[in-house]
Amino acid sequence: MTHQLDNISFIVSRLGGDAAIRSVQGLAAQTTSAIETMRALAYPSTYMRYDNIVFCGMGGSRFPGLIVYHLYKNVLRVPFTICDDYSLPGFVNQNTLVVLSSYSGTTEEVLACAKQAHERSACIVGFCVGGPLQQWLESNHYPFATFNEQHNPSKQPRMGFGYTIGSTLGILLALNAFQGSSEDYLDNMRRDLGNVERFDAWYGIHCPFKENLAKKFAGEITNKYPYFLVAEHLVGVGNCVQNQVNETSKGIASFRVIPELNHHMMEGLRFPAEHKSIAVFVSFLSGLYDERIRRRFEITHDVIKQNEIQVLSHKLRAETHLGQVLELLVFSSYMTIYTAALRGVNPENVPYVDYFKAQLKKSS
Repeated sequence: MTHQLDNISFIVSRLGGDAAIRSVQGLAAQTTSAIETMRALAYPSTYMRYDNIVFCGMGGSRFPGLIVYHLYKNVLRVPFTICDDYSLPGFVNQNTLVVLSSYSGTTEEVLACAKQAHERSACIVGFCVGGPLQQWLESNHYPFATFNEQHNPSKQPRMGFGYTIGSTLGILLALNAFQGSSEDYLDNMRRDLGNVERFDAWYGIHCPFKENLAKKFAGEITNKYPYFLVAEHLVGVGNCVQNQVNETSKGIASFRVIPELNHHMMEGLRFPAEHKSIAVFVSFLSGLYDERIRRRFEITHDVIKQNEIQVLSHKLRAETHLGQVLELLVFSSYMTIYTAALRGVNPENVPYVDYFKAQLKKSS
Protein backbone atom coordinates (compact mmCIF):
# COMPACT_ATOMS: atom_id res chain seq x y z
CA MET A 1 0.00 0.00 0.00
CA THR A 2 1.38 3.43 -0.99
CA HIS A 3 2.07 5.81 1.91
CA GLN A 4 0.32 9.18 1.73
CA LEU A 5 3.72 10.95 1.77
CA ASP A 6 4.51 9.23 -1.54
CA ASN A 7 1.58 11.08 -3.08
CA ILE A 8 3.05 14.35 -4.32
CA SER A 9 -0.40 15.82 -4.94
CA PHE A 10 -1.31 15.11 -1.32
CA ILE A 11 1.81 16.89 -0.04
CA VAL A 12 1.39 19.94 -2.28
CA SER A 13 -2.31 20.31 -1.58
CA ARG A 14 -1.82 20.02 2.18
CA LEU A 15 0.94 22.63 2.06
CA GLY A 16 -1.05 25.03 -0.08
CA GLY A 17 1.50 24.87 -2.89
CA ASP A 18 5.05 23.78 -3.66
CA ALA A 19 6.96 26.97 -2.79
CA ALA A 20 8.50 25.47 0.35
CA ILE A 21 9.69 22.42 -1.56
CA ARG A 22 11.25 24.55 -4.30
CA SER A 23 13.00 26.65 -1.64
CA VAL A 24 14.65 23.54 -0.17
CA GLN A 25 15.74 22.51 -3.65
CA GLY A 26 17.37 25.93 -4.02
CA LEU A 27 19.77 25.53 -1.08
CA ALA A 28 22.95 25.11 -3.14
CA ALA A 29 22.06 27.94 -5.50
CA GLN A 30 21.18 30.24 -2.59
CA THR A 31 24.45 29.54 -0.80
CA THR A 32 26.67 29.74 -3.85
CA SER A 33 25.26 33.03 -5.08
CA ALA A 34 25.52 34.61 -1.63
CA ILE A 35 29.13 33.50 -1.15
CA GLU A 36 30.15 35.05 -4.44
CA THR A 37 28.17 38.25 -3.82
CA MET A 38 29.75 38.90 -0.41
CA ARG A 39 33.24 38.03 -1.62
CA ALA A 40 32.90 40.56 -4.41
CA LEU A 41 31.97 43.50 -2.17
CA ALA A 42 34.40 46.39 -1.77
CA TYR A 43 35.53 46.32 1.86
CA PRO A 44 37.46 49.28 3.31
CA SER A 45 41.10 48.45 4.03
CA THR A 46 40.45 49.24 7.70
CA TYR A 47 38.20 46.16 7.90
CA MET A 48 41.27 43.92 7.97
CA ARG A 49 42.18 45.22 11.42
CA TYR A 50 39.44 43.36 13.28
CA ASP A 51 40.39 41.14 16.21
CA ASN A 52 36.92 39.71 16.98
CA ILE A 53 33.62 39.11 15.18
CA VAL A 54 30.09 39.72 16.48
CA PHE A 55 27.23 38.22 14.48
CA CYS A 56 23.85 39.87 15.12
CA GLY A 57 20.67 38.02 14.15
CA MET A 58 17.41 36.57 15.38
CA GLY A 59 15.39 33.44 14.53
CA GLY A 60 15.95 32.26 10.98
CA SER A 61 18.62 34.94 10.56
CA ARG A 62 20.43 33.84 13.73
CA PHE A 63 20.98 30.12 13.28
CA PRO A 64 23.10 30.61 10.12
CA GLY A 65 25.67 32.33 12.34
CA LEU A 66 25.53 29.43 14.77
CA ILE A 67 25.90 26.95 11.93
CA VAL A 68 28.99 28.69 10.58
CA TYR A 69 30.52 29.13 14.03
CA HIS A 70 30.16 25.50 15.11
CA LEU A 71 31.29 24.28 11.70
CA TYR A 72 34.46 26.35 11.62
CA LYS A 73 35.20 27.28 15.24
CA ASN A 74 38.40 25.21 15.27
CA VAL A 75 39.88 27.18 12.36
CA LEU A 76 38.65 30.74 13.02
CA ARG A 77 41.50 33.19 13.63
CA VAL A 78 39.57 35.38 16.07
CA PRO A 79 36.76 35.03 18.62
CA PHE A 80 33.25 34.78 17.10
CA THR A 81 30.24 35.81 19.22
CA ILE A 82 26.52 35.53 18.51
CA CYS A 83 24.45 38.54 19.62
CA ASP A 84 20.71 37.80 19.79
CA ASP A 85 19.52 40.77 21.81
CA TYR A 86 19.12 44.53 21.65
CA SER A 87 22.57 45.23 23.11
CA LEU A 88 26.05 44.55 21.77
CA PRO A 89 28.68 43.06 24.08
CA GLY A 90 30.72 45.66 25.94
CA PHE A 91 33.96 44.74 24.17
CA VAL A 92 32.74 45.86 20.75
CA ASN A 93 34.94 48.68 19.43
CA GLN A 94 36.68 49.88 16.27
CA ASN A 95 38.50 46.54 16.05
CA THR A 96 35.29 44.49 15.95
CA LEU A 97 33.74 43.15 12.76
CA VAL A 98 29.98 43.39 13.28
CA VAL A 99 27.87 41.28 10.90
CA LEU A 100 24.23 42.38 10.67
CA SER A 101 21.98 39.50 9.60
CA SER A 102 18.30 40.23 9.02
CA TYR A 103 16.65 38.40 6.16
CA SER A 104 13.67 40.77 6.11
CA GLY A 105 15.73 43.83 6.94
CA THR A 106 13.19 44.78 9.60
CA THR A 107 14.47 42.96 12.72
CA GLU A 108 14.41 45.57 15.46
CA GLU A 109 17.07 43.89 17.62
CA VAL A 110 19.51 43.91 14.71
CA LEU A 111 18.70 47.53 13.89
CA ALA A 112 19.35 48.47 17.52
CA CYS A 113 22.72 46.72 17.43
CA ALA A 114 23.56 48.43 14.14
CA LYS A 115 23.23 51.87 15.73
CA GLN A 116 25.39 50.84 18.70
CA ALA A 117 28.04 49.40 16.39
CA HIS A 118 28.06 52.66 14.43
CA GLU A 119 28.50 54.69 17.63
CA ARG A 120 31.50 52.52 18.57
CA SER A 121 33.09 52.86 15.12
CA ALA A 122 32.97 49.12 14.49
CA CYS A 123 33.62 47.57 11.08
CA ILE A 124 30.06 46.90 9.91
CA VAL A 125 28.76 44.71 7.11
CA GLY A 126 25.22 43.42 6.55
CA PHE A 127 22.82 41.51 4.33
CA CYS A 128 19.03 41.41 3.89
CA VAL A 129 16.31 41.50 1.21
CA GLY A 130 15.77 45.22 1.76
CA GLY A 131 13.82 47.26 4.31
CA PRO A 132 15.14 49.60 6.99
CA LEU A 133 18.42 47.70 7.37
CA GLN A 134 19.31 48.20 3.71
CA GLN A 135 18.41 51.88 3.94
CA TRP A 136 20.52 52.31 7.08
CA LEU A 137 23.56 50.50 5.65
CA GLU A 138 23.30 52.45 2.42
CA SER A 139 22.93 55.84 4.08
CA ASN A 140 25.93 55.17 6.32
CA HIS A 141 28.04 53.83 3.42
CA TYR A 142 28.69 50.39 4.86
CA PRO A 143 29.27 47.36 2.62
CA PHE A 144 26.12 45.25 2.25
CA ALA A 145 24.26 42.98 -0.14
CA THR A 146 20.61 42.16 -0.75
CA PHE A 147 19.02 38.88 -1.83
CA ASN A 148 16.80 38.69 -4.91
CA GLU A 149 15.06 35.58 -3.49
CA GLN A 150 15.08 33.91 -6.89
CA HIS A 151 15.90 30.59 -5.26
CA ASN A 152 13.58 31.03 -2.26
CA PRO A 153 10.03 31.26 -3.61
CA SER A 154 8.61 30.71 -0.10
CA LYS A 155 10.15 34.06 0.99
CA GLN A 156 10.67 32.60 4.47
CA PRO A 157 14.11 33.09 6.14
CA ARG A 158 14.20 29.53 7.51
CA MET A 159 13.77 28.22 3.93
CA GLY A 160 16.16 30.71 2.37
CA PHE A 161 18.92 30.12 4.90
CA GLY A 162 21.36 29.37 2.09
CA TYR A 163 21.45 33.12 1.45
CA THR A 164 22.36 33.95 5.04
CA ILE A 165 24.78 31.04 5.48
CA GLY A 166 26.44 31.87 2.17
CA SER A 167 26.62 35.58 3.00
CA THR A 168 28.32 34.82 6.31
CA LEU A 169 30.81 32.48 4.63
CA GLY A 170 31.47 35.03 1.89
CA ILE A 171 32.34 37.71 4.45
CA LEU A 172 34.67 35.40 6.35
CA LEU A 173 36.39 34.35 3.12
CA ALA A 174 36.77 37.92 1.87
CA LEU A 175 38.25 39.11 5.16
CA ASN A 176 40.50 36.09 5.72
CA ALA A 177 38.83 34.95 8.94
CA PHE A 178 40.04 31.34 8.59
CA GLN A 179 43.45 29.96 9.43
CA GLY A 180 45.22 29.07 6.21
CA SER A 181 44.25 29.84 2.62
CA SER A 182 40.78 31.26 1.96
CA GLU A 183 41.01 29.83 -1.56
CA ASP A 184 41.36 26.32 -0.14
CA TYR A 185 38.24 26.79 1.99
CA LEU A 186 36.38 28.19 -1.00
CA ASP A 187 37.36 25.20 -3.14
CA ASN A 188 36.07 22.82 -0.46
CA MET A 189 32.82 24.77 -0.15
CA ARG A 190 32.25 24.66 -3.88
CA ARG A 191 32.92 20.92 -3.92
CA ASP A 192 30.43 20.20 -1.13
CA LEU A 193 27.79 22.52 -2.59
CA GLY A 194 28.17 20.70 -5.88
CA ASN A 195 27.09 17.49 -4.13
CA VAL A 196 23.89 18.82 -2.55
CA GLU A 197 21.68 17.44 -5.30
CA ARG A 198 22.16 13.90 -4.00
CA PHE A 199 20.55 14.86 -0.68
CA ASP A 200 17.34 15.69 -2.54
CA ALA A 201 17.50 12.20 -4.03
CA TRP A 202 17.80 10.73 -0.52
CA TYR A 203 15.17 12.84 1.28
CA GLY A 204 13.12 14.67 -1.35
CA ILE A 205 9.53 14.13 -2.42
CA HIS A 206 10.41 11.60 -5.14
CA CYS A 207 12.21 9.24 -2.74
CA PRO A 208 9.65 6.66 -1.51
CA PHE A 209 8.64 6.41 2.14
CA LYS A 210 10.22 2.98 2.63
CA GLU A 211 13.64 4.41 1.70
CA ASN A 212 13.22 7.96 3.00
CA LEU A 213 14.10 8.62 6.64
CA ALA A 214 12.88 12.22 6.42
CA LYS A 215 9.40 10.91 5.62
CA LYS A 216 9.60 8.19 8.27
CA PHE A 217 10.78 10.58 10.98
CA ALA A 218 8.00 13.01 10.06
CA GLY A 219 5.50 10.24 10.76
CA GLU A 220 7.15 9.52 14.11
CA ILE A 221 7.28 13.11 15.41
CA THR A 222 3.89 14.35 14.16
CA ASN A 223 2.15 13.62 17.48
CA LYS A 224 5.21 13.84 19.72
CA TYR A 225 7.51 16.34 21.43
CA PRO A 226 10.85 15.75 19.69
CA TYR A 227 14.24 16.41 21.27
CA PHE A 228 16.98 16.65 18.66
CA LEU A 229 20.40 15.50 19.83
CA VAL A 230 23.49 16.89 18.11
CA ALA A 231 27.18 17.46 18.79
CA GLU A 232 30.27 19.23 17.54
CA HIS A 233 29.97 20.54 13.94
CA LEU A 234 26.20 19.88 13.89
CA VAL A 235 25.26 21.97 16.94
CA GLY A 236 24.24 25.00 14.89
CA VAL A 237 22.04 22.86 12.65
CA GLY A 238 20.32 21.49 15.76
CA ASN A 239 19.07 24.99 16.45
CA CYS A 240 17.88 25.20 12.86
CA VAL A 241 15.91 21.94 13.17
CA GLN A 242 14.16 23.23 16.28
CA ASN A 243 13.32 26.48 14.49
CA GLN A 244 11.93 24.61 11.49
CA VAL A 245 9.72 22.35 13.62
CA ASN A 246 8.36 25.40 15.43
CA GLU A 247 7.63 27.53 12.37
CA THR A 248 7.33 25.14 9.43
CA SER A 249 5.29 22.37 11.07
CA LYS A 250 3.82 24.45 13.97
CA GLY A 251 5.03 22.04 16.66
CA ILE A 252 6.95 22.26 19.90
CA ALA A 253 10.51 20.92 19.87
CA SER A 254 13.90 21.28 21.54
CA PHE A 255 17.47 20.59 20.61
CA ARG A 256 20.07 19.33 23.07
CA VAL A 257 23.82 19.09 22.82
CA ILE A 258 26.06 16.20 23.76
CA PRO A 259 28.08 16.20 26.01
CA GLU A 260 26.28 19.01 27.90
CA LEU A 261 23.01 17.13 28.37
CA ASN A 262 24.88 14.23 30.02
CA HIS A 263 25.60 16.46 32.99
CA HIS A 264 21.99 17.16 33.96
CA MET A 265 19.15 16.33 31.56
CA MET A 266 19.16 12.55 32.00
CA GLU A 267 18.04 12.90 35.62
CA GLY A 268 14.96 14.79 34.45
CA LEU A 269 13.50 12.03 32.29
CA ARG A 270 11.35 10.36 34.95
CA PHE A 271 8.82 13.08 35.65
CA PRO A 272 6.18 13.98 34.83
CA ALA A 273 5.10 10.42 34.17
CA GLU A 274 3.14 11.53 31.09
CA HIS A 275 6.35 12.72 29.47
CA LYS A 276 7.31 9.26 28.21
CA SER A 277 4.17 9.01 26.11
CA ILE A 278 4.80 12.20 24.12
CA ALA A 279 8.61 12.47 24.03
CA VAL A 280 10.86 11.17 21.28
CA PHE A 281 14.61 11.67 21.09
CA VAL A 282 16.04 12.05 17.60
CA SER A 283 19.82 11.66 17.37
CA PHE A 284 21.81 12.87 14.40
CA LEU A 285 24.93 10.73 14.32
CA SER A 286 28.20 11.24 12.49
CA GLY A 287 31.24 9.13 11.79
CA LEU A 288 33.17 12.42 12.03
CA TYR A 289 32.32 12.90 15.71
CA ASP A 290 35.10 12.42 18.23
CA GLU A 291 35.14 8.81 19.45
CA ARG A 292 34.26 9.97 22.96
CA ILE A 293 31.17 11.74 21.60
CA ARG A 294 30.09 8.64 19.70
CA ARG A 295 30.33 6.60 22.90
CA ARG A 296 28.30 9.21 24.77
CA PHE A 297 25.49 8.90 22.22
CA GLU A 298 25.39 5.13 22.78
CA ILE A 299 25.15 5.42 26.55
CA THR A 300 22.68 8.32 26.32
CA HIS A 301 20.38 6.16 24.19
CA ASP A 302 20.62 3.43 26.81
CA VAL A 303 19.56 5.83 29.57
CA ILE A 304 16.66 7.21 27.51
CA LYS A 305 15.38 3.71 26.77
CA GLN A 306 15.63 2.78 30.46
CA ASN A 307 13.12 5.58 30.98
CA GLU A 308 10.83 3.97 28.38
CA ILE A 309 11.17 6.85 25.91
CA GLN A 310 11.44 6.36 22.16
CA VAL A 311 14.78 6.92 20.42
CA LEU A 312 15.31 7.49 16.70
CA SER A 313 18.76 7.72 15.09
CA HIS A 314 20.00 8.89 11.74
CA LYS A 315 23.67 8.57 10.76
CA LEU A 316 24.58 11.16 8.16
CA ARG A 317 26.16 9.83 4.99
CA ALA A 318 28.11 12.82 3.62
CA GLU A 319 31.88 12.52 3.90
CA THR A 320 32.89 16.00 5.11
CA HIS A 321 31.89 18.31 7.95
CA LEU A 322 30.31 20.89 5.63
CA GLY A 323 28.74 18.10 3.60
CA GLN A 324 27.03 16.74 6.73
CA VAL A 325 25.82 20.20 7.71
CA LEU A 326 24.25 20.62 4.26
CA GLU A 327 22.83 17.10 4.39
CA LEU A 328 21.17 17.68 7.74
CA LEU A 329 19.78 21.02 6.56
CA VAL A 330 18.13 19.29 3.61
CA PHE A 331 16.95 16.39 5.79
CA SER A 332 15.38 18.62 8.43
CA SER A 333 13.80 20.92 5.87
CA TYR A 334 12.05 18.00 4.21
CA MET A 335 11.18 16.31 7.50
CA THR A 336 9.39 19.42 8.76
CA ILE A 337 7.67 19.98 5.40
CA TYR A 338 6.36 16.40 5.53
CA THR A 339 5.26 16.94 9.13
CA ALA A 340 3.41 20.08 8.06
CA ALA A 341 1.68 18.08 5.31
CA LEU A 342 0.61 15.39 7.78
CA ARG A 343 -0.74 18.08 10.11
CA GLY A 344 -2.37 19.99 7.27
CA VAL A 345 -0.71 23.31 8.05
CA ASN A 346 0.80 25.89 5.71
CA PRO A 347 4.56 26.03 6.34
CA GLU A 348 4.89 29.53 4.95
CA ASN A 349 2.47 31.24 7.35
CA VAL A 350 3.64 32.35 10.81
CA PRO A 351 0.46 33.91 12.26
CA TYR A 352 1.62 34.20 15.86
CA VAL A 353 4.96 35.74 14.91
CA ASP A 354 3.13 38.19 12.68
CA TYR A 355 0.61 38.96 15.43
CA PHE A 356 3.41 39.47 17.96
CA LYS A 357 5.26 41.89 15.68
CA ALA A 358 2.07 43.81 14.99
CA GLN A 359 1.39 44.20 18.72
CA LEU A 360 4.97 45.32 19.33
CA LYS A 361 4.63 47.93 16.60
CA LYS A 362 1.47 49.29 18.23
CA SER A 363 3.24 49.74 21.56
CA SER A 364 6.38 51.36 20.18
